[in-house]
Amino acid sequence: MRRPGPIRARWLILFAAALPVHAATDRLEQYGGSAELTLGSPGQGLYRVQLPLAVLQQSRSVDARDVRVFNAAGAPVPVGWAGTPPAVATEPRQVRLPHFAWPAYASPSGEQASEVRIELGPQGAVLRVERSGKPGWAPSAASATATWLLDLAPLGAEKPSAVVLHWAPEPFALVVGADIESSADAQAWHAAGRATLLDVPASAQGSAIVERRVEIALLVAQARYLRIRLAQAMRLERVDAELAVPAPPVALESARFPLQQDGVNAWTLDTGTALKVRRMQLHLAQDNSVAPLQIARRAVDAFDSRSPQDWLPVASHTAYRLVRDGASLQSPSFTVAEHNTREWRFSLDARVSPPSSPPEITLWWNAPKLLFAARGAGPFRLAVGRDHAPATALDRSVLVPGYRQGDEFALPAATVGSLTVRTPAGTWLEVFDQVSAEAYRRWLLWAVLGAAVVALCALAWKLSHDLASTPGGRGPTA
Repeated sequence: MRRPGPIRARWLILFAAALPVHAATDRLEQYGGSAELTLGSPGQGLYRVQLPLAVLQQSRSVDARDVRVFNAAGAPVPVGWAGTPPAVATEPRQVRLPHFAWPAYASPSGEQASEVRIELGPQGAVLRVERSGKPGWAPSAASATATWLLDLAPLGAEKPSAVVLHWAPEPFALVVGADIESSADAQAWHAAGRATLLDVPASAQGSAIVERRVEIALLVAQARYLRIRLAQAMRLERVDAELAVPAPPVALESARFPLQQDGVNAWTLDTGTALKVRRMQLHLAQDNSVAPLQIARRAVDAFDSRSPQDWLPVASHTAYRLVRDGASLQSPSFTVAEHNTREWRFSLDARVSPPSSPPEITLWWNAPKLLFAARGAGPFRLAVGRDHAPATALDRSVLVPGYRQGDEFALPAATVGSLTVRTPAGTWLEVFDQVSAEAYRRWLLWAVLGAAVVALCALAWKLSHDLASTPGGRGPTA
């Protein structure tokens, strides 16, 4: 008789064909939003485009990995992400300071005076420095002196980061220790910095070495004077204060959002996408309102759990809106630690009654910048909004030939047009792209179990059919 045979291979083939596979194509129709890109300098190979809020809100992933650029033929082009803008190197600014020999350490006989008299002008500038008890005795600024008084009046409210000393040329090498002190009243002095001054002429063994700068590490509050103590007397011809020039601020995107009531004394904000917020400003609706707030954010990876423990404290802030002399004064913006955050919570101090309507808030954030190669013919379209899209971004060192830090910010810019939102299209295989990894594994397990049950049923049916076809209903005999 015929023994039961194995399950046909075609059953396994059909079962494998039913398993989800990722679509190999990447088409514009698979994305929920798209916008035309305008190239600032047509004909270039690489471009940089800053993603506006509407594009980020349409994204289906925290890291915007579902952002693509397609050419006119509908083919995706190579993309990457810009890094952090490099710090702009700025030359410090120098301002000349009045300098005066300190007579307590400049007496020709070498005696030490216990007090020094400083004569000030109407605006507080130093006019004269002399020894107390000996009026009229005051060495000139050209004297060889070991201690010098510097007047910071020309700086106004600015604070020096260093002083640069210029002395008369000497025929021999100078190696002089220098200590600098600061004071608000020329009576109490506090250490501010230390350096070694060098003036080594050029020789056959090497070039000249000159070090004139004394860095200021710490200034007392309301510092008005500096005093420099040198290890040996020197004739100073000029003293310059070095002022650090702040780097130009990074351009930030901003938007104003209404807050939503969350209980009696709290409000929440969902920006619709994770933003790297750097600054924020609260806007109260009523005049003469003060609102002490505790600010918290929800971790991005905890968005689906929505547990109270997910709120992470960020800062304390007092928002206000007060009327003074007929003008409305609002609390200024303030900086916050930069995190990728979508949800915020603002809790009002329980001792303060809440305002009649929720406040609004302005956020400033560093918008991500996409890099892309203009491969193929234009116009080019930016696409966004596809669930579980694979990451296709290249490293910028691969996308930009001979890449050096900051090169991407010299690329020509492209701008994003109006965003068109639609329902993404897909084949029956792409339905599985909308399934989470956990659901995928669960479906796969049930499919395997179902296939095993079907196989066992087929095997049982086959055995029963063979037994029924045997004479007498018995199996084969020896």
